[in-house]
Parts: sequence; structure tokens; C-alpha cells
Amino acid sequence: MKKNYSYFALLLVSLIAFSSCKTTSVYTINIIEPAPVFFDSTYKKVGVIDRSEPEKKNKAIDAIDKVLSAEGKYFDKDAAEASTTSMKDELLKNRRFNYVTKIDSSGLKTPGMSVFPSSIPWAKLEEIGNENDVEVVFVLSFFDTDTKIDYSTRMRAVPNPLGGNIQIPEHIARVDTRIKTGWRIYDIRTKTIRDEVVLVENTSSTGRGINPLKAIEAIERRKENVLEISKILGINYAQRVLPQEVTVSRRIYIRGSDNLKAAKRYINVGDWEGAAELWQRDVNNLKSKIAGRATYNLALISEIDGDLEKAIEWANISYLTHNNKKALAYVNTLKNRLASKKELEEQMKN
Repeated sequence: MKKNYSYFALLLVSLIAFSSCKTTSVYTINIIEPAPVFFDSTYKKVGVIDRSEPEKKNKAIDAIDKVLSAEGKYFDKDAAEASTTSMKDELLKNRRFNYVTKIDSSGLKTPGMSVFPSSIPWAKLEEIGNENDVEVVFVLSFFDTDTKIDYSTRMRAVPNPLGGNIQIPEHIARVDTRIKTGWRIYDIRTKTIRDEVVLVENTSSTGRGINPLKAIEAIERRKENVLEISKILGINYAQRVLPQEVTVSRRIYIRGSDNLKAAKRYINVGDWEGAAELWQRDVNNLKSKIAGRATYNLALISEIDGDLEKAIEWANISYLTHNNKKALAYVNTLKNRLASKKELEEQMKN
């Protein structure tokens, strides 16, 4: 029966152009990996805490840092609030849990300056869990922005009413902001920290005009940009409890025989089955190198078709029988994918 590769053809993001002397091309496809942080279906109730407020003893240092980086009085606080709120909303939206609540920080502080605080004591977490009826707590452990402003002026030519140009000064302000967040997930039921991740994003804005006020508009846009990115960081962290779609690169042989060359044309028009038929003709090629390339390509087509066991079988033939060194690395990649696939299947059952 003819196999349908149209789905994977859609996942074929790009074919990187190579010069005529290259033997391979690179394709990128999307695959699904297991959730980085998995909770079985018995976990239903979650709390979200913003712990990013600096401890009193570090507030002076934190305040200096904010002045040096041109931050507003409540800038980080507002951005952290946006981040945890968006995370809470995303946790509810993805339906992984049926109850998600925002919990007061309960006096929990952070050292500030982009440093993870000590873990929350389990006695305190049990208290939080009992009071708020939750068994898992997602915590924004720290939130910090570092901003740099580059201000300059230059002369710019503009038309005048007489048809010529005049030189006027132009003020330019560029504002670069680095947003660094630290996240943890506490499993109160098992008393384990299930995840600890630092997420970093950058944003820039530029303002220019004939007076400094126009240039300063870049600073005003900065807060809007940072708040939007903060929301995205919260959403991204919430999605760590879900399977992840990632893009991976795969090499494919396009030279060495007439069949390998012709198969490339079939791939370019999305006819993977036609390409596979051409590679099959070279499986028993008298030249071992060509046979190794053909079997390697058949491993790839099996992976695209979702048959990872068959892909491993072809890749092993390419390496063990034909000494294709690239196939050894591919075998290991495929074995890791097979293990991930089995893990994903187990997660989906729950």
C-alpha cells in the first residue's frame, strides 16, 4: 500500500543549499518529545507563587542595581506579576490540572541579583499546601532585569523648502534589556523539587528624533516590551508539563550514484516514497560506500514514517556492514528517540 508522506513533507522546513561537491543535504523536521516535567493524572491541584521580591538585607543592593540599569521603582515587580499570572492562566488553559490558584508569597523572599534562594522548607510547603488545598507549587524564585542605554546624536540631511538639504541633529536612544527568571516546581506530595530552570530573554527598542524627548520614547516602549516577554516566559514555563514539539536536523545523502542524485529531485517535490524506491536499488550496490549511503537514507525515511525500530535496523546495516561512520551517531540518536517515544507513550496513558 502506498504510504502517505504528505504530513512529513509539511514538516520539511528547509533544504539547505550545498555546492556540487557536497555529498549531503540537511533537512529539518519537527518531532514530539516527552514533557520535561511529568505529573501523572492523580495530580490535579496547583499553586503559583511569586517569590521574586528581594530580602530586606539585599534591598539596598537591589535598589542600586535598579538605578544603574535605569529601572522604575515597580518595574521588576510588575513584570514578575505579569509572568506568574500568565503562567497560572496557561496551566488552566492546557487542562493538565483542574485547579490552579495564585498564592501569596507568604513572606518568602529571594536574595535578589539573579540568584536562586534556598529551597522552601517542606514544613512551610506543607502548610501552604494545606491552607490552599494544593499538592504542587510552581514558584518564580527570582526575576531580574538588566538594562543598558546607548544614547548618541548625529547630523541628518533633510529636504528644505528651497529644494536642497539641510543638516539637522538627530537624537538616538537604544535601550537593551536582559530579562532573567528562575523557576522551581515543588512536589509537596513526594517532597521533591521536580524542576529548576533559568529562562533568559532579551529585548531592544530604539527611539530617534530631532529632540531628546523623541529618543526617550524608546525607554517608554521598553516597559511594554518587557511585560510582553515576561508573559511569554510564564507561558513557556507552564508548558514544561506538556509534551514538547522540537525541530531537529537530519542529513541525507544526495551524491555517489545516479539513484542518489535522482532521489534528491523526488524529495524536492515531496515524493519521499519515490526517493525510497531509488535508494532501495542501491542497497546491494557493489560499491560498499554507495550501499552505506542508501541504507542510511532508508533509516531516515523509516524515522519519518514513525518506524524507529526499522530506522535503527537500517542505520545498523549502514554502519556495521558498510562502515558508514555517520550512521553510528545516527543509531545513537535513533535509540534515544525510541526511548523518548516510549516515555511519551507512557505519559499519554496518564
